[in-house]
Amino acid sequence: MRINISYKMTIVFGVIFTIILIAIYAYLRNNLEIHTYNRIKSNLERETLLARSLLESYFKYGNGPFEPDNVADRIGKDLGLRATIIDYDGTVLGDSELDKQQLANVENHMYRDEVQQALNSGIGVSQRFSKTLRMDMLYIATTFSGEPKGIVRLAMPLSEIEFIANRIRKLLVIAVLVAFAATVGISILASVLISRPIRSMSAIAKCITEGDYSKTIPISSNDEIGDLARTFNNMTVHIRQDIEEISSNKLRIEAVLLSMSEGVMAVDSKGSITLMNDALKEFLIVGDNPHGRKPIEVVRNVEIQKIVDESLKLQTGIRSNEITVLVPEEKSLLIHANPIVREGKSEGAVLVFHDITELKRLEQIRRDFVANVSHELRTPVSNIKGYAETLLEGAFDDKDNAENFLRI
Repeated sequence: MRINISYKMTIVFGVIFTIILIAIYAYLRNNLEIHTYNRIKSNLERETLLARSLLESYFKYGNGPFEPDNVADRIGKDLGLRATIIDYDGTVLGDSELDKQQLANVENHMYRDEVQQALNSGIGVSQRFSKTLRMDMLYIATTFSGEPKGIVRLAMPLSEIEFIANRIRKLLVIAVLVAFAATVGISILASVLISRPIRSMSAIAKCITEGDYSKTIPISSNDEIGDLARTFNNMTVHIRQDIEEISSNKLRIEAVLLSMSEGVMAVDSKGSITLMNDALKEFLIVGDNPHGRKPIEVVRNVEIQKIVDESLKLQTGIRSNEITVLVPEEKSLLIHANPIVREGKSEGAVLVFHDITELKRLEQIRRDFVANVSHELRTPVSNIKGYAETLLEGAFDDKDNAENFLRI
């Protein structure tokens, strides 16, 4: 299946932005959750210190007896948190989530982590499951002075922290999805704009392959794509000029070869015919198009095929041979085969056929004439030779016969 370059670029950009957005989401989610937790804990610490200040102010300026459970209820109501007041010995004096009957059954809190930290360093932080409320809680405790001295502890359910974290995660997901949609849209637009000149080049390249060199690529930028468009246009001009020159040379060569009175045949490196002029077609009476066929398939002559095969094996030199063909009458042909070699590799051969039928006929007439003349002259020459020998042997002295012999 063919995929356009704009789609590929969109996919690549989408994948890159997806990875980046996932990384940003993971980073922000982790850091925002940590930041949210630390901020809530910091606020809870400040509220714990504020509760301590309220208790110490109550001891200093308050009127009436100290009611730890009522004070815890009031602090918890005002702050919206669970407030617990603990004595130094670990006894729970008041709790905003428990009534007096439940307080009586609460176990000693002396060895709770946050209580121990508060007793040792003034403030303590702990996160654990509350058996009383049956949920995970974040506890922060600090000591307060007054009468009596003790520990005030504020607690927040971790479910509220989780609720805030979930809201943050949802906001992050929405932000990431919106950013992803925006990046996909921008990627599509960018890929279309970037790939437009490439698509134009592709369309013009197809026109060039079909022989249309008139079109050029519009140059709309001064970047690498603009340089490529300029180079492509220059290349098109040079290709058009080269092809026109090659075509002109080819036409001139073909005109010369086709107009020759001698027969001309050209074959490629595989021995297939690439050119046969009209003179040779007349010599061999070839009616069909011989292009791309072996000579043996066209003229049905083993000697011509043999000459072609031998010339393709040659590196230099011209091979000449005389053959006789019957098409339909007997003809004598003189063939000169010249191999075409480039960089040590055979690329074909050119064969020139000369019709020497008339020369052969005249040569035969000459031989017959000489034979006939020799035959006709043999008898009188023999007679002359005999009379001359007779005269030399003494007949010269016989004046009557000598004169007769000389006249003969």
